[in-house]
Amino acid sequence: PGISIDEIRPNAYTEETGLDPWIKSETSVFEKPEINSKLLDEITELRKENIKIKTENTELKQDLDEFKKELEFKKNRKFQEKCILIAQVLLGEKPVQGAQHRLHSTSWYKDVKKLEDVVNRDRKKRCICQDNGIFLLEKVTQSVNRRTLPEALIARHQAQLQEPVQLVQEPAQLQHHDASKSDDVLTKFRELWWIQGNIHPKAHWDEASDVDWEKYTERTDFFNVHGNWEWIDGNVCVYELPLGPHGTCSRAIERLISSKDPEMMLVSLGDSRTRVGGRGKEADESFVPFDKPEINSNGREGPNSHKPWPNLVIEVAFSETEDHLLNAVKDYWLYQGRAHDAIAVKLVRSDTIISKIKVWHFCTDDRTPMGDLVPVSEFEFETIDDNDQFLIEPQQYTINIRIECLFHGMPPTFQTPSSIPNPLT
Repeated sequence: PGISIDEIRPNAYTEETGLDPWIKSETSVFEKPEINSKLLDEITELRKENIKIKTENTELKQDLDEFKKELEFKKNRKFQEKCILIAQVLLGEKPVQGAQHRLHSTSWYKDVKKLEDVVNRDRKKRCICQDNGIFLLEKVTQSVNRRTLPEALIARHQAQLQEPVQLVQEPAQLQHHDASKSDDVLTKFRELWWIQGNIHPKAHWDEASDVDWEKYTERTDFFNVHGNWEWIDGNVCVYELPLGPHGTCSRAIERLISSKDPEMMLVSLGDSRTRVGGRGKEADESFVPFDKPEINSNGREGPNSHKPWPNLVIEVAFSETEDHLLNAVKDYWLYQGRAHDAIAVKLVRSDTIISKIKVWHFCTDDRTPMGDLVPVSEFEFETIDDNDQFLIEPQQYTINIRIECLFHGMPPTFQTPSSIPNPLT
């Protein structure tokens, strides 16, 4: 038997399936009974599928809305924590308890909110400054001084200026007070590293002590801050700030060496982490032969203790001193049984430009009769003249590394690749 048009509702069928209904125009019934039953079953299934899809879409939309709310909450919470930390450093105060935060009535909370408003208005400029290596606290301080200081901060500052000097205090008490205040400031600036990965100069990491190796390296991995520090028996020394010229120079040397190795027989380890004898360092760049045997680790400690030392180490100094750079190369990287060659570069800044570059190439095969390392090659050059014209030309100064040094430690059956020039220049 046929099915009437009112029962099928062609418009609904078209909407559900995207197909034109098979209906005889003069009788308003389907032409073939066997098709009627089949189409009716398909329509039912399509309707069920459509309802299911709509339900899933609704659930997905709800999940997405919840995710957006959670993400926004976390974002706001993280920003508020940064503002509170900034206020701690600027105001020199201890954070209030949670109950006081809930009351929203303390002067501390009002100061934080006002400071947060200032930072919010200057968010775009603050982000640009972060990209250019300017520290967050310095920028916020400039912003607060340049714009409108919160009234509570002005009042507190004026009160501090008007306080009389207590001359009756004993010298020992004064020293204890100054030391305690200095320790508090130092702690707050070091918290910038543990919370944000911000290596601030006022944290004085070169004076840090009793720093756990695992904890510190965990934070360097989390913030991706490598090759700027060394660890000696619990003392962390941050000898190089992560500034642009330092990374640009080390990456340029790495790319140049890699370009001369078309078969990729030398593996770039990047800022490989090493630890030995209570001391740990990360190189700016390093290379090791592919498939070098995991032997002769020579006292390496930690999870990579079984791995061999790199054959070639690159160390670049920008804010690091020249003496510290050379001592690290000679006394750590090229200590007996460790790396074989090292290239050390010192970038000398004049005002805002790199005005001079000093370069040393050391090889463990070149030692004095007393065992002291002497550079295979050493040179320095000015980069620009008084008219800001470049003074250096390609191939004007070169470093030559013997291929035997690059593949030192490989098995006797290993054949050095002919694709790499000998020496590598």
